[in-house]
Amino acid sequence: MTEEPAQIGNYLVDCEIGRGGMGIVYKATDSRLGRSVAIKVLPSQFADDSDYMVRFEREARALAALNHTNVAGIYGIEEHEGVKHLILEYIDGETLADRIARGPLRIGEALDVCSQIAGGLEAAHDAGFIHRDLKPANIKVSSSGTVKVLDFGLAKVEPGSDVDEPAGETPTVSISDTMTTPGTILGTVQYMSPEQARGGDVDRRTDLWAFGVVLFECLAGRSPFARESAAETMAAIYSEEPDLTVLPETTPSEIVALIVRCLRKDTRQRQRDAGDCRLILEDSLEELSLEKPEAARISNITDGRFRITDELCCSLDRGGFDGLLPGWEMQYADNNRDSEVLIVWIPSIGGDHTTTAWRDLIAASPYRMVIVSPVGLEPGVENHAVVSIENQFALIRALTGDLRSRLNPRKTVVSGFSCGSIMALRCAAGDDDGELFDGVLAIDPDLQESDCFLTRLFAGLDASSAGDVMNGLHKISGSCETIKEWLVLHQHMIECIDKVKADWSPLIRQGRDLSAPFEGVHTGDASPFVDFLRGAMEHVGAVRCVFHEGAENRRLLGEIRMTHLDRQSLGPEFTDESLSFIPVTDHIGMMSTERLLELLDLIVSAVGGEAQTRQ
Repeated sequence: MTEEPAQIGNYLVDCEIGRGGMGIVYKATDSRLGRSVAIKVLPSQFADDSDYMVRFEREARALAALNHTNVAGIYGIEEHEGVKHLILEYIDGETLADRIARGPLRIGEALDVCSQIAGGLEAAHDAGFIHRDLKPANIKVSSSGTVKVLDFGLAKVEPGSDVDEPAGETPTVSISDTMTTPGTILGTVQYMSPEQARGGDVDRRTDLWAFGVVLFECLAGRSPFARESAAETMAAIYSEEPDLTVLPETTPSEIVALIVRCLRKDTRQRQRDAGDCRLILEDSLEELSLEKPEAARISNITDGRFRITDELCCSLDRGGFDGLLPGWEMQYADNNRDSEVLIVWIPSIGGDHTTTAWRDLIAASPYRMVIVSPVGLEPGVENHAVVSIENQFALIRALTGDLRSRLNPRKTVVSGFSCGSIMALRCAAGDDDGELFDGVLAIDPDLQESDCFLTRLFAGLDASSAGDVMNGLHKISGSCETIKEWLVLHQHMIECIDKVKADWSPLIRQGRDLSAPFEGVHTGDASPFVDFLRGAMEHVGAVRCVFHEGAENRRLLGEIRMTHLDRQSLGPEFTDESLSFIPVTDHIGMMSTERLLELLDLIVSAVGGEAQTRQ
């Protein structure tokens, strides 16, 4: 693998963010303007290849001609040490491929994303360019919800347009350009139109075929034509029709019809205009009374700060104190929703408001919601404070008190997932005055030692050993029962690694503090969860603990219930509503945004708040 450069011209390279046949892409900082950019570098082995140089120049021309919200912009083309570079707009967010990997998009979200894609294609076609490589990996959803079409490296000037073509000619992409070895997962091939795969002439209708595949995949969570091999995929593209039965039942009929028109194999019968696609999608959104969720909702999310005063520091346990704390600013995200209910969300270990799952949740929540970043685990912080878990609870309670005094909500609920839900219970149990929280929602809290695999993993790390981290990733892989679980856990680990860089100390401290009470616990009646739940119920009127359906959960909670019947171990406040199951078969399945929103509705109803309509 080519060694990553430290600097390219006036740009300081941060890291590699992409690699493909048309170049390597780095995230870098413009030392003159202080802004982040993406730099696309033509691989050195192609520097003397006239065809690749034509493609590279064509991409620069295409991007320079496009000044559109939904197309990633270009700042210039430069040469450094004899190698040409494109200086591009850096998009902070995830690719659509990464988003789809977590599951199908909600219908409103899919229509919004694809209407923006259609807008970017419309601009490209109007400017005389055909993209020819539209696929989820070449589409990025920014942190603000704006969709950007990327990578015009295979773009072609549309016949009859007024655009000047660079000298030289790039042939139409053929199957040989993207073929993989037999039996492997396919990339671009599954988005090719029949005429493109045959090496025939292409026009804007080729892009609309790929657009139809992307729209289908957003709604169904899978490509309509991808098969186990290249040959099978091509056969499906040539001769099979998409299976429309896998689309959500509530997909609007006009959207199903649009997919059918985009995926007609005869170009004469195919959808002809991206602008028409955009209008159909926008009309469907309006008819569904769906606001554009990510663009509208994420744009309202603000970063908050809560300053830790000297007075507050004096109330903390000195045994778990860090000298960085006086004057430290706790971070949280606030969706600024107009609601009488405030939800204080405590993320699972290592998480914060930038964590993928929690970012989606706060954007979709109809309630006023803040996501707390535990001290020392904030994104964008270089020197991390290391504090005890009891001090974390005290600081979260102080933040909640500040929010209540400023926002004056009618009801306040503290909630979290997995070990975050244990933290929510313990935060409520430590509210001696009982004035902060009206309700607690604990979602799949830990019951025994084996449930604490992530906290135990972090607890056992050697902060100075990168090998320890790699071994931890291998352990996670071995503990996963499904591909989905593997993907979610690895995504979480990657986000943690990217955040803390080489300083694992705060994660190790939090992992040790959270997992220590569960060491050696394999039965329900000995679980520290009993004390955490009883303590929360003593201070808060409505406490709900919700678990996924599973034999082990049933066994442990059965033991807890029987012990309570024998000894009243959960206290007089316990009711049957305090513990419940929902028909989800695994821990990761509980992380679905829709599922979490439904559970938030339940706790809001339990505390006497008014349920808000979700769109």
